Amino acid sequence: MYDLFEDENWLLFSYPFPKYSALHVFSEHCIRGIFMEKFFDSESSPQDQVLPITKTFEAYAVDHLSMQTYLNGRRPDIDSGHDYFTELSSIGDLDNLIQRMTDEIFYVMFNNRTAMQLLNDWIANFGGAGDFSRITPDHQERFTKSGFIKRSSIPRWASRAVYYRDRGRCTFCQRDVSGSLSMGSKINLDHIVPLAAGGINDVTNLQLLCEECNSSKSDKRLSTSNKYERWYSPS
Repeated sequence: MYDLFEDENWLLFSYPFPKYSALHVFSEHCIRGIFMEKFFDSESSPQDQVLPITKTFEAYAVDHLSMQTYLNGRRPDIDSGHDYFTELSSIGDLDNLIQRMTDEIFYVMFNNRTAMQLLNDWIANFGGAGDFSRITPDHQERFTKSGFIKRSSIPRWASRAVYYRDRGRCTFCQRDVSGSLSMGSKINLDHIVPLAAGGINDVTNLQLLCEECNSSKSDKRLSTSNKYERWYSPS
């Protein structure tokens, strides 16, 4: 997991508001690691070649090269599994599956602000923000002299995603900031983990706040709200 931050890898998180977010990157990294570690089902025999990845392809209805087609009548040997995995990677079938899984994880997890704070706290703690000497020259323009990422303008697509996720309400006090109920409402998009605390410019690190709550938070590192509007009453 920590190889995401080896060498200069952590600097990739300094690019402002990529649509392939930090959650996408983290999810893809985990999925690839699991596939590599658990490629063969422990209960399968070399003869039947029942692979967990085959079951996953079928569950997501992703077209793929089957093991039987890959072997083309050859008897499987000790290297067949690794070679098949490499072939799935080279022809793009594995990438298609991982993309589907990553998109699903994002859809489920992006709505959980507490999970998004944990992710961004993790990035802030294991990244190199706060130490300008660790930043290579080709990345320095995105950092302050103190070694923290500079603030960047938030693109419209990110603003809309956070606005609809938080349902037009301040995540702290639940005040409506959509403008439909009060003309005095003002939308503020806040970094859950402040840039001054090692936060990044990423859609997963944003939350909706009213002007008062945003002013009171400032650059303080506070827990995000875990208040969520119910879709319906359970009673």
